[in-house]
Amino acid sequence: MENKLEMRKLGGQDTFLMLKIMSKTRAKEAVKEFLKKQGSFEKGKKSEEDYKAIGIEVMLDVADTIMCNLDDAQSDINKLLANLCDVKVKEIEKLDFMEYNTLIINFFKKEELKSFFKLIFLSFK
Repeated sequence: MENKLEMRKLGGQDTFLMLKIMSKTRAKEAVKEFLKKQGSFEKGKKSEEDYKAIGIEVMLDVADTIMCNLDDAQSDINKLLANLCDVKVKEIEKLDFMEYNTLIINFFKKEELKSFFKLIFLSFK
């Protein structure tokens, strides 16, 4: 693909496809395991900065789990990436190795995704 693909910000409607992908890639299990490792999330135990650090670490753990299970959700991942880049799924499927993987890595770097995981973990306070 000649033009570098740009992703738009995540929107509320992206949640549904993201949750489907998380289920297929076993991200839920990764989050559960991480919660076990972190111990109690009671109020007063951790500062806002602690929760931010935990959110980033969780995001990285979940990203690793997802990367290991991408094949289970390949079509949904391609659909999400196409939607975020405002292109057809076929265009995503035609990307070369580096372009495709760079796009996936850039998805995991999105601030909205970090905020999504932070929101999840703040709900455990």
